[in-house]
Amino acid sequence: MAERTLVRVRGTGNLLAEGVRGLLEFSQPYPGDNLAGVQSPGRFLVYSPGHGATYVVKDGVNSLTSELSLELLLDPRFELAAWYTRRVSQQLNLGDGHVSPRHRIAVDDMLGIQLGFYLEDAVAQGWFICEDDINIEPCFSVNDRWGPTVPSAYVLEGFGSGEDLIRVTVTRQQLLEGKTDVVGMLVKARQRQLLREIRPCSPMVPQDDWWLTYKPMKADGENPGVILCHGAQVPSDKVGSIARSASFPRSGETVVVKLLVVVVHVNGHLL
Repeated sequence: MAERTLVRVRGTGNLLAEGVRGLLEFSQPYPGDNLAGVQSPGRFLVYSPGHGATYVVKDGVNSLTSELSLELLLDPRFELAAWYTRRVSQQLNLGDGHVSPRHRIAVDDMLGIQLGFYLEDAVAQGWFICEDDINIEPCFSVNDRWGPTVPSAYVLEGFGSGEDLIRVTVTRQQLLEGKTDVVGMLVKARQRQLLREIRPCSPMVPQDDWWLTYKPMKADGENPGVILCHGAQVPSDKVGSIARSASFPRSGETVVVKLLVVVVHVNGHLL
C-alpha cells in the first residue's frame, strides 16, 4: 500500500499550557468545590502572555486567576495541584487546605510528556502513518540555566531500527515557541529514509506497478512525462536506465495518469 502523503500541519502550540490544564483538571476536586460538578473538562483556561515567562491559570468554577512562572513548571519536582490547592484555600479564606495524595503528583517532564501526547494525536488523526511508537529521548545540557534535570532538547526516534532508525531533534525552545512543525520534520526524515531504500525497477515488474505523471511541456520542448516505479521518479528520457535515475517524488504534486504510446517506424511503415 502506498504511504499517505502528508500535508504540512500547524505547529505544536503551547504544550506546556495544555499540560498544566490537563493536570489541574485531573486533580479535581479542590477546596470549596461543589463535588457534583468537579469533572468539568473545561474548568481551566491556561495561557502564556508575552514570551512565555509567566503562565496564567483561570478557574471557571470559582472565578479565580493565578499566575505561575516558567521556572516552576520546568522543575520536575514541582507539585502543581498541591500548589493550586493551597492557592485556592488562601484566596477563599479556607485555611491551609487539605493536600491529598492526588495533589502530590509532581510535574516531572511535562513538556516531554505533552510532546508524546501530541504525536499520538497526530497518528490518530491521520497526519502521518507510523506502525510503531515514536520514542522520545530527552537530552540534557550541563551548562543549561534550568539545571541538569531539565531537558534542553528531545530526540525523536522511529520508523525502523538500527541504522535505518530515523532521528529528529527538537529543542526545548522550539517547543516553548509552539510554531515548530514537528510532524513535518518527522515526515521529511521519513522521506529521506525511503529515498535510501528505493530499489531499482526491473522489466519483470508488472505493468500495474508503473505509473505515469504529466507536467506541462517546457518551452525548450523537453519531454514532460515521468514514470513512477514503486515511488521512484524517473525522467521519461531515462526509462531505459531507471535504476540510475531514481529520485523520490515531491509530496503534494497532482498526479494525472497518462497512457504511454510508443510509435515505431520499420522500413517506412507505421506499426
